[in-house]
Amino acid sequence: MHNSQNSRQTAKHDGAVADITNEMTSKPFGIVPNRPYKQTEVAQILNISEGILERWRSISAGKRNPGPAFVKLGRSVSYLGSDILAWIEANRVASDMTNSA
Repeated sequence: MHNSQNSRQTAKHDGAVADITNEMTSKPFGIVPNRPYKQTEVAQILNISEGILERWRSISAGKRNPGPAFVKLGRSVSYLGSDILAWIEANRVASDMTNSA
């Protein structure tokens, strides 16, 4: 009985992994466009510290924000997936292979 329970748990786990894998491969960087993301999640996605995101937001007062657009409601800050993707695309640098040795 223990083996059948383990195999059911493994099947559930494999299905969950497949669902996550399918979702991540169908969306750039695994980002869901209409989903709001917390600062901690955005820092992980962009591989930067939360402090950098905070600094970028403070710079945005009166100047162009160097980071992704954000939504602030009271003290709560969130980032829409579509804004994160737009910021990544706007900061994409194509390599110039014609100048390589």
